[in-house]
Amino acid sequence: MKKLFLSAIAVVLAGSAYAIPNSFSEGDIVSAEKMNENFQHLEQQFQGALAKTVNCAAGEKIGKAIDDGYTNITVSGTCTENLQYTVWRDVGVDNQPSEKLAPGYLKITGADSTAKIVDATSKAKATISVNSGATLVLENITISGGIYGVNAVRNANLLMTGGVTIEKFSERGIRVDDSSYLGIDDGGVTITGGDGAERGIFIGTGSSGWIHTSTISNVKEGMGFFGGAHVYLYNFTIEASNRGINLGDHSTVVRYQDGAGLITGTADRAIDAWQGNFYSWSPGSLTIQKLNGGRGIAVGRGGNSYIANLTMPDFDSTGSGWNPAITVDRHSNLELENAEISGSTDRTLVRISDGSFLELRNSNITAGSVGNGIFVGENSNFNFYSSTITGAAETLVTIDQGTFATFEDSTLTTNGGGRVLGVNDSSLNFYNSTVTGTVNDNLVEITQGSNAKLEDSTLTGTVNDNLVNITRGSNASILRSTLTVTTSDNWGSGIRLSESSELQLRESTIEASHRGMAVQRNSYAEMSNGSSITGSANHGVTVYGGAGLKVNSGSTVVSTEASAINISQSSWAEIDGGDGSTINRTDDGEDISVGTMSLLSIYDGNSIGEVGCYSKGYVSANEGTVTTLADSCTE
Repeated sequence: MKKLFLSAIAVVLAGSAYAIPNSFSEGDIVSAEKMNENFQHLEQQFQGALAKTVNCAAGEKIGKAIDDGYTNITVSGTCTENLQYTVWRDVGVDNQPSEKLAPGYLKITGADSTAKIVDATSKAKATISVNSGATLVLENITISGGIYGVNAVRNANLLMTGGVTIEKFSERGIRVDDSSYLGIDDGGVTITGGDGAERGIFIGTGSSGWIHTSTISNVKEGMGFFGGAHVYLYNFTIEASNRGINLGDHSTVVRYQDGAGLITGTADRAIDAWQGNFYSWSPGSLTIQKLNGGRGIAVGRGGNSYIANLTMPDFDSTGSGWNPAITVDRHSNLELENAEISGSTDRTLVRISDGSFLELRNSNITAGSVGNGIFVGENSNFNFYSSTITGAAETLVTIDQGTFATFEDSTLTTNGGGRVLGVNDSSLNFYNSTVTGTVNDNLVEITQGSNAKLEDSTLTGTVNDNLVNITRGSNASILRSTLTVTTSDNWGSGIRLSESSELQLRESTIEASHRGMAVQRNSYAEMSNGSSITGSANHGVTVYGGAGLKVNSGSTVVSTEASAINISQSSWAEIDGGDGSTINRTDDGEDISVGTMSLLSIYDGNSIGEVGCYSKGYVSANEGTVTTLADSCTE
């Protein structure tokens, strides 16, 4: 009876856990010591991980220890084997299941820095693969070779601590997929691919991750996130030949707290958020440098990104014909705060298009040899707050094709380009900002039906043409601003208004080395609220080609070497009533000249010194006063 009872216990123990330390046969005499060993083994199975050290140099195998029920394994030396625990085909239809279930919890720790697990399949399989709810912990160990270094799929958990190295894989260093989880603590992971390796880290389909520290090199792509993956990054360094971080399929990456990110060497995109979301919060930082081509950051197809403390120095894609440092397109959004970007391209350094949004705050852009420093087009939105842009671009900033742009507390400076700001078929708000530079064109151009509002701003420049050119049916208002211009010839102006455009000038000042303002070709300008225009070697204002000018009470127009206001070619000017305006030529000659079927009207409260007429110029001054009125004005 006693023997039967002991045999029954042996059967129960054998059925309760695999690889019981001691097994018994019918009729065996069982010692208390061996029975206690079995009970202790069983207790550990229920209470926690069962520990064992595997000496690979002595021929011991990790897989054998796992088969024997050990779940906390310390590895000494180099083990050449693949740990494959899968219940379904993992890669391709020919890769059959192992028919071995991974323990619910498995921890593999390196005894020292030389501990290593090496792929035994010549990169036909993953070196380690777990799935189906298993939790795998790797600590202080090197994983070498394999198609993947470590593969965790189908609700698995992969955790790395104490410093893990993954090397010499052919496709992916870490693959986490199908609703699985990757956790890497501050001990970090170092990933170095084999020849032609595809990705350092891949996280896909419903999976998530927390990666405190990672260093990735010798791969085509540093990290790839797809299928709605959600990942937190802290410190990372990526050196990749093609792309640094690639997001798609509504995946989200968050670089959190004060961690630092570095991406170098890419030839396509350092960061590609194509229908994905990338957030790099302050006070952390992100550096993108020493690229081998392509773009720095691309956000597209509904992607969203916020990046604080971005540094992208000396970006250079000249000779490629394209490849801006930053692109935002296809209804995507990007916000940059405390960014430092410099570089040269064949066309545009920063480009926003296709109904997208870009905002820069407290940032500095330096455009070297480029067509456009910043180009915003195709019904997009652009905000430029407390930032600067400098350079010698053909156009430093272009706002185009139905775009709405706002500049506030910002500075735009050119050192020899074509123009600083071009606004085409778009809307511009320009508040408390500064435009300066020497250009061979217009400093600011507002054209093709655009609307512009300049308030509390300063525009200063040396130009070949005009300081501000408003043309082709555009409308502008300038309030509490100062414009100072030095032009290279007699016909350059502080403001040129043409082709059915309109201007409201309020509480503002224009000082010009030659002509102050030209209003022409069916355009209209109105001065009010104490505005003043000074022309030093030409007219203060010329009005011609069917154009009109209204000078409201309290305004001033002053000139030297020509009349303060010249009206010609079927145009008109009205000096409005009230407290009176000052229209004055400081040297000898006419204060106002009227000719070629044009009309001057002077209303009550205004006193003009001398008015001259030619070629059927007309003056109506019944309510105002003219000290000297030429006889030709009354003919």
